[in-house]
Amino acid sequence: MHESLYKAGSGRRYQAGQGRPGRAPRILATVVAVIALIVGGLALVRAVAPHAIAKLTAVSVRSLAIGAAVLIVVAIILIVMARVASRRGNRVSVRGTAGGAIVAVVFAIMLTVAALLISNLFKDGIVKPSSPDKSPAQSAQNMQQSVEEAGIYCESGWSELSSQGYPGVTDVEICLKPRIAYVTFDNEFAADMYRAPLRYKIAEMFDEQANSTVSKGDWRLLSGKRWSVFSYRTIIDKLQKQWGGTVEKIGSGCDATAAHEARTRCSAKAMMET
Repeated sequence: MHESLYKAGSGRRYQAGQGRPGRAPRILATVVAVIALIVGGLALVRAVAPHAIAKLTAVSVRSLAIGAAVLIVVAIILIVMARVASRRGNRVSVRGTAGGAIVAVVFAIMLTVAALLISNLFKDGIVKPSSPDKSPAQSAQNMQQSVEEAGIYCESGWSELSSQGYPGVTDVEICLKPRIAYVTFDNEFAADMYRAPLRYKIAEMFDEQANSTVSKGDWRLLSGKRWSVFSYRTIIDKLQKQWGGTVEKIGSGCDATAAHEARTRCSAKAMMET
């Protein structure tokens, strides 16, 4: 005759040694939910600060989000199993079944969704690693001299562009042979505000030569905290080794000029060719 135990208030009996019904899936649900929470947190860190954890740089936000989503689904299935088993064995404990797992799943979902949203809005993350800034941006003469020290000689001579309408911009210089231009700013706020408009303005001037055999449309933008240089990839590579800064790839031809006028001109030219 098997020994059985009676749970007061439940009206249920279960055999001794079997343990509480739903205990195993409840524990598994909690473990899986916590892992999902951790993976969702890593996805958010990867989206906000891609270089914060070196080992995460090789893993995309999308991959981490998919992993978290799979774990969340598994955790939900285990939570349902635990509640069903607990309801059958002990009605009193149904309300508190896998409560911690449910909380972990909710937060895991929030972190995963936030990671996906941030990665879509900020492709390079919000927090970016600081790069050494060794450019002589204090004066135009120092900038030009430092460019020549990198083995880049302006055969056409430097020409100053008007920076009127761009408060905080100290200097805009352009060289047509080879094609290179740089901009310096008074402060980081002005740099963040006017870097893109000035890049479009310079790119529009270079647009006619963007598909030449020399450049092949391979433009780059090298930027520091208070300066930017726009030129071919080979030139930018030399300057980055000397000055530091971060490099951004700029599309060729029509893609290089994101200004409305440039886009209109490129579209009209494409229609004429077809």
